[in-house]
Amino acid sequence: MTFHKRLHKLQLVMTINFEEVLKIHKNFKQIENLFPCNSKRKNYFLAACLHFNPDIDLQIASKLRPYGGLIGIDNSSWEDRLKGLKILRLHAVLHDAAGFVHDHSQMGPGYTYALPCPINSCFLGHVSGIFFCYLLKLNRAETFSLLEC
Repeated sequence: MTFHKRLHKLQLVMTINFEEVLKIHKNFKQIENLFPCNSKRKNYFLAACLHFNPDIDLQIASKLRPYGGLIGIDNSSWEDRLKGLKILRLHAVLHDAAGFVHDHSQMGPGYTYALPCPINSCFLGHVSGIFFCYLLKLNRAETFSLLEC
């Protein structure tokens, strides 16, 4: 891929918006067929990875991030405690995917997926990302209810 194409893709996906969440949902429907043994959340993670980098190898993403999309670090106890909150499940998917894609291929927004921010901060990504998911639920309830993560 040429430098200009990579730069153009970076500029297009520096933050995420509500409409892009629908695109991720459409990716998810296709990925479910490719990875039928994965959990829905893992497949949403892969769908978000594909959104942030359309050239990513999903097999590699799946292997390098076996717990991608779960709440907390890796397979922590946070998942069991907070998995009932869809806002946090959605945030975990987007946060993990955006961070992984940025770290792995230097594309996409990084952990701060909800802000036009050049800082790839995990903490700032949590604060802004959870707020983004809350706003999605409030302002686009129909989109939020479609998501199966």
